[in-house]
Amino acid sequence: IDDVWPTVKKATNFIESWEDEETGLMWYANEDDNAEYTQGLQGANTSYLALRSAARMAKHLGNNELAQSWLARADGLRSATMDLMYSEEEGFTDYQEDGTAAGRGWLGWPTHFLDYDDPRIQDLMKKRLDDQLALVRGESGNGAYPTKAAISSAIVLSNEEDRKRALEIAERLATEIANEDTWT
Repeated sequence: IDDVWPTVKKATNFIESWEDEETGLMWYANEDDNAEYTQGLQGANTSYLALRSAARMAKHLGNNELAQSWLARADGLRSATMDLMYSEEEGFTDYQEDGTAAGRGWLGWPTHFLDYDDPRIQDLMKKRLDDQLALVRGESGNGAYPTKAAISSAIVLSNEEDRKRALEIAERLATEIANEDTWT
């Protein structure tokens, strides 16, 4: 820990400072594989995890004041994200000027932004699973990242039927979509 602490501290101080003071979100940045600068769930979710993880390390090293500062930023980021990217009517949407809702599945990653039994994440992941199943079944041309949806759904959803649906995505990708011409 002592060897990596200076780097963790410097990186986390940067993450803490990368704040849009108008919204409390992370400042605009490249998220995922997009060239555009955005303020989305991916940046919020992963920054939340980074802040909380580094705070645990700081606390372990006896730097309670720094840990509290990072935890406060993580809590503020989570609150801003929930205020700006969630509504009862629409569920989760990314906070982007064009109003797109791409990237919602980031909340299924094991960052514990929301507890997995939270009805909001349960509903979101079931919808993501439906969208991606329709895509791999050839019923819809809408959707992206079916593997990510399958894995995050399997992590979040504990219902046996939902887990079977997540497995169906993986099986279809492996047996029907991938072929001898598939390569990366």
